[in-house]
Amino acid sequence: MPDEREPIFGYPVLSDGQMDAKNPNRWTETVWEWTDSWEPAGDPIGSVTIVDHGATEGFTATFDFKGPPFTIVTGKVPTKDGRRWNGKGRATARKQGREDKEIDIEFVNPKKWG
Repeated sequence: MPDEREPIFGYPVLSDGQMDAKNPNRWTETVWEWTDSWEPAGDPIGSVTIVDHGATEGFTATFDFKGPPFTIVTGKVPTKDGRRWNGKGRATARKQGREDKEIDIEFVNPKKWG
């Protein structure tokens, strides 16, 4: 039976980082356990590499929580007030050995997953 204390599947996480000016469609952020706050707290639990495929294609986020198998989250980028990567939405989390899970996402930079 999968561990329900597993990031994203068992509890939400927070990610934050800077986009790469040389490649604004792909960047890596640090990940922490969500603590009911938009501020990172405690030690990081992993990282996420985000690829923005464009307004119609959505995104792929590959979470590395200290090695494979990785958690992959895909979905459409929320847009609020005409700004992409802002607002709430739904996405799909996938991981080898687990059933896919529909999760809530909220992007205000930082980002909440799950």
